[in-house]
Amino acid sequence: MENKNPILFESKNKGKSIGIFSNSFWNLKNFRRDIIEKLYREGYKVVLIYPYADDVHKLDFEYCKHIVLHELKVISKSIFADYKFYNELYKVLVKFPVDLLLCFTIKPNIYGSIISKKLGISCISTVTGLGKEIIKGNLFSQFLIAFYKRAVMSNTYVVFHNVEDLNSFSQKANPSNYMVINGSGVNTEIFCPMIDKVRNKSQVFLFSGRLIKSKGILEYLEAARIVKAEFPQIEFWIIGKHSEEELDVYNLLNEYQELGIIVYKGFIEYPVDILHQVTALVLPSYREGKSKSILEAMSLEIPVICSDVPGCHDLIKNGWNGFLVNPKDTSSLVHSIKQVIEAKPIELSEMGKRSRSEVLDHYDVNIISSKYLQLVESIVG
Repeated sequence: MENKNPILFESKNKGKSIGIFSNSFWNLKNFRRDIIEKLYREGYKVVLIYPYADDVHKLDFEYCKHIVLHELKVISKSIFADYKFYNELYKVLVKFPVDLLLCFTIKPNIYGSIISKKLGISCISTVTGLGKEIIKGNLFSQFLIAFYKRAVMSNTYVVFHNVEDLNSFSQKANPSNYMVINGSGVNTEIFCPMIDKVRNKSQVFLFSGRLIKSKGILEYLEAARIVKAEFPQIEFWIIGKHSEEELDVYNLLNEYQELGIIVYKGFIEYPVDILHQVTALVLPSYREGKSKSILEAMSLEIPVICSDVPGCHDLIKNGWNGFLVNPKDTSSLVHSIKQVIEAKPIELSEMGKRSRSEVLDHYDVNIISSKYLQLVESIVG
């Protein structure tokens, strides 16, 4: 998927600068591409802000200004490290002021919001999900969400990907600057079902997501072991990037691969081709913002098995376009996998068609990026 510079239209917005700040260049490239391109087409100057990484390719988005941060440590809990990052970001926004800052993911939301308020910059923060630390429910997570709420409360707008996350922030009140936009959307032209799909001889279940416990990877591995003992012809595939924080998960995955229970295909940036080969997507996550993996599968008319949790159960209706399972419940997951195995092909096909229709009506990237553009125009014109 080579990047092609979008056509710039003459616009009254020319000269207005929009900063887009996320915790990785990968996140901007894969989740924010459409809003970046739409803003550029409308004549805005787009400034991308993200932390340094070895895999950054500046040739992508060459029509944007790139600001690379060196002090943003995404997984660090060090107050000292965050203080250094805060100072770096503050200096960047003083040196390269923007008319509006769009923030995505937790640390950019928190510190981008605080600094924007201090510098008098309009800010839209998007809560793309609560994150694995917050959903743990321990003392640190209680402090983190309280800090998070306070940081973003003065923003021009705070966008959430699902109602439950909004409610967890607003609690008693429902601030007028809080709203829901249905995730980052999916490109329905790229994620388009094949007319004459060549199916594998065996049914294939795919886990697509980060290899961390909160995505339900342990339950998936155990379910694969149980089902494969009864149905040895069934294949269980995994794609996703492992986390340095949870190497025990990666090691366990390798053990299961050596035993022939699963097939790990590594991290695949553009999973369209592999998704065309699978029977169903499985994501037993503990909580999502609005799962991109699920949306991509839905757009390809692939049935989905996922947890009955926020960010999943608003996409999948049990028995209609997939199956919902109890979170952290391997036996529930095994039951739903068997339902797919035993289902007639026409039943699975109808589920997929219903999903595709839902995506076209509510989750296409053009719908999502247009909503962000409306917010931007309401602030900077």
